[in-house]
Amino acid sequence: MMGRKRTWLRALVVPLLVALPVACDDNPTDPGDAADDVAEIRLQVGAQTVRIIDGTPDGPVMIGVGATAISATFRDVAGAVVDGVDTSEFELRIEITGGGVATFVGTGFTGTLTGVAAGTTTGQVSLFHVEEQHSDVGPWTVSIVVE
Repeated sequence: MMGRKRTWLRALVVPLLVALPVACDDNPTDPGDAADDVAEIRLQVGAQTVRIIDGTPDGPVMIGVGATAISATFRDVAGAVVDGVDTSEFELRIEITGGGVATFVGTGFTGTLTGVAAGTTTGQVSLFHVEEQHSDVGPWTVSIVVE
């Protein structure tokens, strides 16, 4: 009689144990945070393009005194724009250090970089996750030269 109970119990429990990991697993189709794929912030500053790859800029941002339009795209290691990084969740942030030379005002992935006076300063550039209130990428430092 004891053998029948164990066989019956094993027949019931083993399939449940096999199915349990599937039933409790997180959604395997969830791609995760799209910002995890960002390896480059590409800034278009007027006619100039500045690429910041894994924190290293390929040159300074050069602007004149006055307002200059700026926009950003966020790219993977192959240089392709990362899907899912959009203005519904993220924004471009540039925090200027050493005031008096330049200012930044932006919305989404665009804005205005204004040269206030000739000189050099730095900007901390990041992909900011608005809902979570933190930078997902960066801040990465870039020199800003106002001529």
